Amino acid sequence: DFPLVTSAIFNFWLYELCDIYLECVKPVFSDGDEGAKEASRSALYSCVDVGLRLLSPFMPFLSEELYQRLSRRTPADDAPPSICTAAYPQELGLRDERLDSQMKLVQEVVTAVRYLKQDYLHSKTRPEVFLVCQTEAASDLREFLDVMTTLSRCSRVTVLSRPQPPPSGCVMATVGDWCEAHLLVEGLVDPPRETARLQEQLGKLRAELDDCVKRTQVENYEEKVPLKIRDAIGEKIHSISAKMDKVQRALNEFRRLT
Repeated sequence: DFPLVTSAIFNFWLYELCDIYLECVKPVFSDGDEGAKEASRSALYSCVDVGLRLLSPFMPFLSEELYQRLSRRTPADDAPPSICTAAYPQELGLRDERLDSQMKLVQEVVTAVRYLKQDYLHSKTRPEVFLVCQTEAASDLREFLDVMTTLSRCSRVTVLSRPQPPPSGCVMATVGDWCEAHLLVEGLVDPPRETARLQEQLGKLRAELDDCVKRTQVENYEEKVPLKIRDAIGEKIHSISAKMDKVQRALNEFRRLT
């Protein structure tokens, strides 16, 4: 299944190795002890080595060039002279199901926090984050505080167990039915100014939505307008409505903070 295999390799390189692992180890390489640095380098080497061998049948010339530039682990390493003669990676049965489950929770939290920052902050400010979770999830997430802090680009992540409340001055997003992510924005934004900005944005979206809806209300719309165009207008109406809901939620949050 060519599309399935190539998509899996692409997702590994971009979304797992580059987007997650490399970002996680940056603080280790800059501030970690030698033992942590060596462990991170070894894991990174293994990921690149295996990743290139996975890629080789589909991009032989590029993978060969990069493989030749990859330093060997030791001078005495008897690695194959070419990636073409290297063994293709095999399943080793070393998958840690619990760790996979924990990292899935971490990624869901990080995604929610990033969206909150995008919606409510317009600078590279690193706010504090408070996670109010079910007891079991809270226990899992506490093992990855540094990872979540790094990936969400926040100053600190604190995990609270329900019903312990977060501090005032936060905006909130839900993460499934098991966690709430609270972003502390008090002192980082000007609520009245943000309220005015969002009201203006909401007005522009409402005008755009009204224009699209009017186009659907012309006489004999179904007969006169081709299906492709009707579908495009319907998708645009759906997209604008979703944006309006998002802006309205942000507006309500800032009004609450005013």
